[in-house]
Amino acid sequence: MWPITSIFIFSVLLVLTPAQAANQTALRFCFEDVEQKPWTNTDGTGLNFELLKRVEAITGESFVIQALPWKRCIAYVASGEFDGVIGAAYSPERKQFAVVPHDEHGQELAAASLYTDNFNIFVRSDSTITWDGHQFKNLRGPIAAQAGFVIVTKLRELGLTVNEQSKTAENGLRLLTAQVVEAAVLQGQQALQLQKKDSRFAHNIKVLPLPFSKLPLHLMIAKGRYTKEPQRIQAIWHAIEKERASSSYQQREKEALHMLETKSVD
Repeated sequence: MWPITSIFIFSVLLVLTPAQAANQTALRFCFEDVEQKPWTNTDGTGLNFELLKRVEAITGESFVIQALPWKRCIAYVASGEFDGVIGAAYSPERKQFAVVPHDEHGQELAAASLYTDNFNIFVRSDSTITWDGHQFKNLRGPIAAQAGFVIVTKLRELGLTVNEQSKTAENGLRLLTAQVVEAAVLQGQQALQLQKKDSRFAHNIKVLPLPFSKLPLHLMIAKGRYTKEPQRIQAIWHAIEKERASSSYQQREKEALHMLETKSVD
């Protein structure tokens, strides 16, 4: 188990030639220091890291990975201090400094992402707020979203007042139960499990039928690194796509999601 502040290096399972080893430095990636089960845990476990270990085995790469606060992680990729970020959604803003898997026409490739996740809408049990996939009805107050996520921009584009105080899904749900916000848009399975199983939320909060958004989450690469070594990065993305589609990884993902659904809240 790796502590939150640690840096860990995945083992290289394919042997590089001396020339390759001399000319190819390890790539440095960061990820959010808040758990997004079952994809990333702050101790370095989770499906994203299992997938990246498989990628190392295919490509002969070595990845150095560090947990950081999300906004800092994104800023470090923008400055080139890190080569990429694990589990990031693409956006016009991020396009200025980063690159994600894309086809020959420059279109984003969801199949080469690490995973795809829903951003669900949570409201209080007695709320009349609705979402039809395009607009909210009866939403008359602020809405919570996790700090630094692209979903914040999407909400503001709808003219909504966004409370960006929460780093975690738990904090977002707490703001909702405390009536600080009227709704919360929160990422993934972990938020759903809290709403279903945590006694603080289970009887007080409901999930609207339609998610606010469904987004591919990528190994997003700093533009400077991609410009220097496009073939190297493309090979990594191709390996992600190949392994993610493999029957063995699909089974592992199914098992991890089932385990999360059946596990009690910590």
